[in-house]
Amino acid sequence: MIKPKYHFFHRILLAIQGLFIAIKRERHMKIHLVVSILLLTPLFWIQTSPVKIWILIVLLALLFVVELINTAIETTIDLITRRFSYRAKLAKDMSSGAVLIVATLALIFSIFIYWPSMYNLMVGVFVGS
Repeated sequence: MIKPKYHFFHRILLAIQGLFIAIKRERHMKIHLVVSILLLTPLFWIQTSPVKIWILIVLLALLFVVELINTAIETTIDLITRRFSYRAKLAKDMSSGAVLIVATLALIFSIFIYWPSMYNLMVGVFVGS
């Protein structure tokens, strides 16, 4: 079997295609995409440090990376075995745990960013200005 030779730009196109396939087929990727958009959109209106914005963007990008790795691990395990295997379950659970850690970090940091604005809004609405 002859292995095809891809040039650099073709490999980039294949990587982009992989991203779109993951977003199209994986429910959690869709959820991460929607939540990321919801978390980033208010940053256009609230005043916060550019460093905090970049940290949130990096955390959300890391979440996508870890979710892609998790999907690749789960797909590979499903390709190797269809029968139940405790080791396969461990590998899937551990990779899902990595996603959970990064998602929790992104959520906690989002609360850290948005809390002052949410607090001021609640005080303004309930106490009055």
